Amino acid sequence: MFTPPDNLPQKIKGTLKAFKSLDDFFTFFNSVQISDQLIPNSSTTYSELLNYAKNVAVGAQIRENDITWFGEPFPASIEEALARDTYLRMDEFNDVYRTSIQPRIQEILRQSSAELELPTIKYNELGLGTFDFNKASGGLIPLYKYYSFEKMELVDGSDVDNYNVNGVVKYKLKSDGTPVVLVPKLKSGYDKDLVNNAFKEVLDGANIFEVLKKYDLKIGGTEAFSSTIKKSYILKEKVPKPKNAVRIFVKIGAAYTITAEQYKWSGYLAVGIAELLSIMGYSVNIIAVYGTRGNFDSDTRFFGINLKRFDETLDKLSLLYTVSDPTFFRVRCFTDVLVKLAQFYNDYMDNGLGYVSGINDIENMVYNEYGKRDGYFNMKGQIDPKSQFLYYVIGDVLGQDDLNSKILEIGLDVVNRNRIAREKLIGV
Repeated sequence: MFTPPDNLPQKIKGTLKAFKSLDDFFTFFNSVQISDQLIPNSSTTYSELLNYAKNVAVGAQIRENDITWFGEPFPASIEEALARDTYLRMDEFNDVYRTSIQPRIQEILRQSSAELELPTIKYNELGLGTFDFNKASGGLIPLYKYYSFEKMELVDGSDVDNYNVNGVVKYKLKSDGTPVVLVPKLKSGYDKDLVNNAFKEVLDGANIFEVLKKYDLKIGGTEAFSSTIKKSYILKEKVPKPKNAVRIFVKIGAAYTITAEQYKWSGYLAVGIAELLSIMGYSVNIIAVYGTRGNFDSDTRFFGINLKRFDETLDKLSLLYTVSDPTFFRVRCFTDVLVKLAQFYNDYMDNGLGYVSGINDIENMVYNEYGKRDGYFNMKGQIDPKSQFLYYVIGDVLGQDDLNSKILEIGLDVVNRNRIAREKLIGV
């Protein structure tokens, strides 16, 4: 299912209309006005076919309360279903996420960390990466600063001279010879006179920490501490990823026999894959895809909806509505998309409302349309080893077991294909 073709497959006869977002998809189909134009090779108009789709193909199912086909919450009407633009079963999804998807991701990361080539964490003392305060705090020591009694503030070391009195090092301002003392940096906000009085006791020989306790003064602020633990910076050493851009294509639509409870899992899988690959350090794009044709001889009309760009966070509400809520396919597509799409292309369509493309046809379209745009193949129609993209088409995932196996399968496949690409680039 996830093995890419060695060569560009033969193109399916048809077209692809790509939408940059779900809002873009809604805007386009809202702008298409159904007319009384006759359907080619038919005595029926597009408006008559749309009325049939609403009143018979979809309306009858709603009137019969066919919950297995539409799922929950059951749409009270076509209008109510068309008003949706987010997934309405997020409580159920969140429960599945907590009890299944998230533990599965954690299990995969724990048991397959070496195979997945996760970024390794190393500590350094060069200031590279992120400072780990918890690690450094085990050896924290205060940094001492020069305090001028004349100025009642910290001064730079270049403004200070030191001298010796009976074997004891003393400090003074170069400008006027007034006394200076070495003390830790304090948190801001203390009364200056209080601080000055406290530091005079230190100048007279008192223990600094006893003085701070006596006056209830706290060390703090920027550059107030150093650490005896030098390797306190975390740097994630990433394994090079020649194919860092992963496009996930999720099939919209399913056979009549597929229930709403089965239909949801492809979208759930897409969320799990996106989160796993993101943790692994990959950029992920998710596109919902659908294909239909009026009959076996017609052109196939595909559309793709960009649900997550590479640089976007995952909007689960929109994604799951589009690929896990059966009302998107069985209400919106049947009543607001298929007939309009047929009219847009002046295609034949009858009361059967066309034929849904399967995974194989969608994969063919993906490699021909998106693959050409991405430079996935070279001019000879062969996979370009320099392409940064990986493609995965998912759909017809009908249960939790299938979801669990495919999350690991795709994660390992991404790593393996990157390993092969990396070895070719460095000539191993």
